[in-house]
Amino acid sequence: MQNLSVIYCVVVGGAASVGGVTIRMVLPGVPCMYRDIAFAFRQLRTNLRFSLIVVLTLALGIGATTAIFSVVSGVLLRALPFPDSERLVSLQTMVYPHGEAEEKEASDGTVDDVSFPDFFDWRQHSQTLEAVASYAYGTTRKFTPARNEPPRLIEAEYVSADFFRVLGVAPMLGRSFTLDDEKDESRPIILSHAFWAAEFHSSPDIIGRHITLGDRLATVVGVMPAGFSFPGPSEPPGFWATFLRASYSGVSPSGMPQKETVSPASRRNDRTVQVIGQLKRGVGAAQARAELNAIQRSLAEQYPEDRNAFAVEVRPLLEYVSGDYRRPLYLLLAAVTAVLLIACANVAGLLLTRGFARRHEFGVRVALGAKRSHIVRQVLIESAVLACCGGVIGIALALALLKIFVGLAPVDIPRLAHVQVDGIVLAFAFLVSLLTGIGFGVFPAWSASRSESSGLRGGRGISGGRGEHRLRGMLVIAETAISLVLLAGSGLLIRSFVETMRVPPGFDPHHLLTLRLGMSAVEYPPDKAALFFRQLFPLLAAIPGVEAVSSGYPIPFSYDNRSRFGIAGRPVDLNDMPVSNRVTVACPAISRLCEFLC
Repeated sequence: MQNLSVIYCVVVGGAASVGGVTIRMVLPGVPCMYRDIAFAFRQLRTNLRFSLIVVLTLALGIGATTAIFSVVSGVLLRALPFPDSERLVSLQTMVYPHGEAEEKEASDGTVDDVSFPDFFDWRQHSQTLEAVASYAYGTTRKFTPARNEPPRLIEAEYVSADFFRVLGVAPMLGRSFTLDDEKDESRPIILSHAFWAAEFHSSPDIIGRHITLGDRLATVVGVMPAGFSFPGPSEPPGFWATFLRASYSGVSPSGMPQKETVSPASRRNDRTVQVIGQLKRGVGAAQARAELNAIQRSLAEQYPEDRNAFAVEVRPLLEYVSGDYRRPLYLLLAAVTAVLLIACANVAGLLLTRGFARRHEFGVRVALGAKRSHIVRQVLIESAVLACCGGVIGIALALALLKIFVGLAPVDIPRLAHVQVDGIVLAFAFLVSLLTGIGFGVFPAWSASRSESSGLRGGRGISGGRGEHRLRGMLVIAETAISLVLLAGSGLLIRSFVETMRVPPGFDPHHLLTLRLGMSAVEYPPDKAALFFRQLFPLLAAIPGVEAVSSGYPIPFSYDNRSRFGIAGRPVDLNDMPVSNRVTVACPAISRLCEFLC
């Protein structure tokens, strides 16, 4: 009956069993790849337990790799959501130590923000930039709704007139800012779409309306499109406003006319804003850097405040936005890739062992005229099918892992809201699955092609030769090496985290609560504000469980509040005074609070 079965297969095609070995014959005109794939699925169904182990092992590695790659793609690789985003650059001042020679390379300086006077000069004299704009984060204003609701604090962002022009985005309602708005005392503002929809119910009549911000009225001149948010904060601010500057005439130390600035008290070494620019078409970052360096060096020669800042750093805006997270994310991607390699090594070892058990099958095929290339192709297709099945489950796992990562990730990671499993990520998952299938299937396919007639001579229980044992040994060594690297790296990261948590901040942070107050400067001038706090502290201290109350600005670890100072008995250069961080604290109850914190 076995002979008849074989003859039947030869004549009409199909599969027959000879001594427990399935033999598949080829029919003319039937696509070979289709038959190989169909046979691969039959093999997976026949060895269901083995297939599940391999697929789940691959799914873990592919899923973790895909999830982290989606984060890397969304934060580091995907273009900024602005027209011609490749032309957007970040401009920063390069500051050098006191007395440093000006012949030093620009890369030897310290990157710092930009002062308003320098920004105005760059905007006026640059020929390589289509437009230049400045912006500042981290400002809050008290918003008073028109209806009978209590005031609350909202986030605001102050920008120069060309800010939206640089980004290439126009308001969906109203207009953008103009240079005259930087001097307009009516305080024109542009609302974010979310703030407009939540507070004003998407009213199209919002343009021209006055709203109360702080102690003054502001005029709404525009509303930005939905989803617009400049890179940085995960959520857009409530509104954008312009910096109000005052023009005045004067003479610089070099005899040149004094440029317009934010206020007469503003100094060139008060570097407090970020600056972005849009390159002209055909102009590269290197060309813009050379021009701005020449401008800044000229300013350093004219103004003593800029004598230690004579260079400008120009780099793509995408690199500036995500630069601080580039190395950590790439390291994380490398770590999960190593996990995927470990999974591949495990699967390759399993397939090698399964290949040894199938030696008799391969030997029968060779004896019936099968070529080595046919056997190699069949084993590689089986590996690719396993990898693709693992990739499908891995994508589902990546979606779940991505939600967990986004929920646990720090909120200050830029562009985190843009992280998603899109077409690029799916293409990456497919490519990883395909390469993974080929990668862990090469050794088993090569081993299967060497079976030939030795499988028939040795029987089904034959064990692998020295070559196969050497392959398995190499896979075990590779897996062990990668695991040790991962283990050592994980140990170092955990130890660094533990040591960081053990670093004393200078006070006991346990059982401390903070709150912010939005006080009107008109209703509470300095003397009245001090009286308010003197009355507030006893009321807060009377709350059960409260041991001490005080106030400070800024609170620890929030941001730096720098100011200049002079030392009594030493000569003071008003253009080059030392700078230090400053924290303002309330006098009442401060001794009690210090005693409590220590």
